[in-house]
Amino acid sequence: MKKLLSLAVAFCLSLGCLTGCGETSNTGNNGGEATAATTTTTVQDEKKGADFKEIYDSVVATMDAKYFEAVTTGALKVASDGSYLSIDTNPTDVKGGNSAMMVAIYVEMLNLVHEKLGISEATSEKLNHVRALDGTQTITDNGIKITYLYHPDQGLQVMYENE
Repeated sequence: MKKLLSLAVAFCLSLGCLTGCGETSNTGNNGGEATAATTTTTVQDEKKGADFKEIYDSVVATMDAKYFEAVTTGALKVASDGSYLSIDTNPTDVKGGNSAMMVAIYVEMLNLVHEKLGISEATSEKLNHVRALDGTQTITDNGIKITYLYHPDQGLQVMYENE
């Protein structure tokens, strides 16, 4: 928490330098008050959690350039209200699962989402080794609640929500 607060303060101070909010004038020190207000707002914004719509847009832009089919099949979805992000590695429910190439593409998409959300490698490994008989699992990492389920015919289904 201290590290997060320190980063927020450092960000606001650097923003103040760029915009001139920290400057003083002969008429008073309103700049200091504006900086304090900015710091408070930034800390509050960070407490809201991940911006799933922004992450969705970023991942789609990256994946679309490389693998248009993976993006257009609905493998990656974001709620209209931004409350969750989901990945389905077999969105069309191809019996017997997807080809090895499509699985590799979905794993890349999963890794990209995890990178953007700051999900640990340990959590990623757990998702990579889930079995059908494990049932629906839930894990929390970096303030993100991750619910996932695997079935050989339906693939891996993962939902990310802010805690």
